[in-house]
Amino acid sequence: MKKILVFAMAAMLAGAAFAATAGSDNSGNAAYGDGWATGDNGGTGYGAWTINSTQGSGFAGAFIGGSGAGGLDLGASSFGLYANPNSSAASVEALRDFDSAMLVGQTFSFTLGINWDSGSDGAKGFSLYDSVGGEIFNMNCGSSAAITYSGSSSGTMFSNYGTIPMNVAITYSSSTTIDVTANGRDGVESFNQSFTVANAPDSFRFYAYQMQAGDNAQPYFDDLAMSSVPIPEPATMGLLGLGALAMVLRRRMSK
Repeated sequence: MKKILVFAMAAMLAGAAFAATAGSDNSGNAAYGDGWATGDNGGTGYGAWTINSTQGSGFAGAFIGGSGAGGLDLGASSFGLYANPNSSAASVEALRDFDSAMLVGQTFSFTLGINWDSGSDGAKGFSLYDSVGGEIFNMNCGSSAAITYSGSSSGTMFSNYGTIPMNVAITYSSSTTIDVTANGRDGVESFNQSFTVANAPDSFRFYAYQMQAGDNAQPYFDDLAMSSVPIPEPATMGLLGLGALAMVLRRRMSK
């Protein structure tokens, strides 16, 4: 019985150590059945949304709706943002924390649809933040077809217009690196680049401000997902030590 107990405990601990929590959420979850507002928390693996908006002399807010109104196809519904017109000071952002900072090896992904550019003085996009609040990656669409990126380096992510949803995946590949991959909205371009980071990613935001009027200017996104990975090396080493202890106890009990 003692031998069975020792090895059962080791198996249970091993299962726990290799089962980091994954996360997922989408606009079709019940939490958004009456709309989308600060405090809503659908899916798993994330904190509640915080939505901040400023109307200025225009209009700004967040909604759940079909992306077809913007000339896109993200499925039956998606999260959407609006803030227009140009020069109105209208802005909106939707912020969210991960339940805990990303572990090395985890991948956070989402689908993002952008049709028209933002107009003369507007912008829309996505930002990823680390555990001390610093922005470590941004992708942004301003007043042209170009979608730019910034982080430890900056440049043009995509150059062409299109209505194909961008599938963005961000992998925390080492304690000092994130890898970002995405397909372009024209169905041809692609992006794959690494960025240096000092701390683990732990929150993000989608935003829009002072965009040109029209549904086609609105950004839409959906299908947030976080993969699960083994807990880092110290926990694994602890399990190896437990295994060694179990072998010693087995030998003693067999005498």
